Amino acid sequence: MWRAFWEGLGPELRIPEATLAEICAYDYLTLFKRYPDALDAFREARRLGLRIGVLSNSALPRFESPSAPLAVTELADVVRVPARGSAVKPEPAAYLDVARLLGTSPDRCLFFDDEPSFVAAARAAGMRGFLVRRSAGAPPDDPAVVKDLSDLRVLAHG
Repeated sequence: MWRAFWEGLGPELRIPEATLAEICAYDYLTLFKRYPDALDAFREARRLGLRIGVLSNSALPRFESPSAPLAVTELADVVRVPARGSAVKPEPAAYLDVARLLGTSPDRCLFFDDEPSFVAAARAAGMRGFLVRRSAGAPPDDPAVVKDLSDLRVLAHG
């Protein structure tokens, strides 16, 4: 995707061939970082017998790449990234599509995100949405705000 973008734009901007080759060789996956608890949360969900879906608004990650920040294709049952004409967060259809692909109803889904509008949209679609606030200042008494993904077992049965 990015190679085609830059190769199309390069001549228009008169980017020298060597510079264009360097831009195209850049591994954009290095821009994505995994939270330390993400892998454990995926494994715990799997241990609990939960199906796992990933809904991303980024078309950038090649989740199957060895340099991907998380082995998503090995741990998730469904990975949904934007495609031409497909819904993206916060459109209800994006959430409903993941539930459908997981073979369940939205009310049986737990949704985690650090973006309040995406969590609100998941809730509006019928999912149990949790806002992940890893920094100080999160409302401590709100059960729908979690500091990390370590309480997955409790949330799954709550």
